[in-house]
Amino acid sequence: MISMILTGVLLPVIGHLADKTPSKVIIPIAFFIRCGAAFMFITLKRPDTFGAYVSCSFLILATVLENVSIEVLFMRGMPGDVRGAMNGVLHFFGQIGILFFTQIGGRLFDNVGPWAPFALVGVCDGILFTIAVLLSLFGKLK
Repeated sequence: MISMILTGVLLPVIGHLADKTPSKVIIPIAFFIRCGAAFMFITLKRPDTFGAYVSCSFLILATVLENVSIEVLFMRGMPGDVRGAMNGVLHFFGQIGILFFTQIGGRLFDNVGPWAPFALVGVCDGILFTIAVLLSLFGKLK
């Protein structure tokens, strides 16, 4: 509940930040924060601790920052007549990815342990952070 309120309050700030900060800076930062928050979950012993609330809040806020900053990058410079259709395609395939990721995470939870889905998120975000930094260094993110 705290995370939802925090996200609702900070959403305008996140949107403004994603719009005004260059993508080559904000996208790697978002992946880095989410990677760290996901790995924080691995160290938690109980889900009702202060650390769990902090980890959850950072994970949710970084996810919102990732989504908004990537959508800003995606929509920048796109002609208005195709923007809506492309936005729909982006979200459609994003939901398919979430479906697969949820299935994999559930199997990891059952077969490896409750920390495993968070480790998967952390590893994936670490890889995406590395890719985003490399794209920024080679001038592919503006």
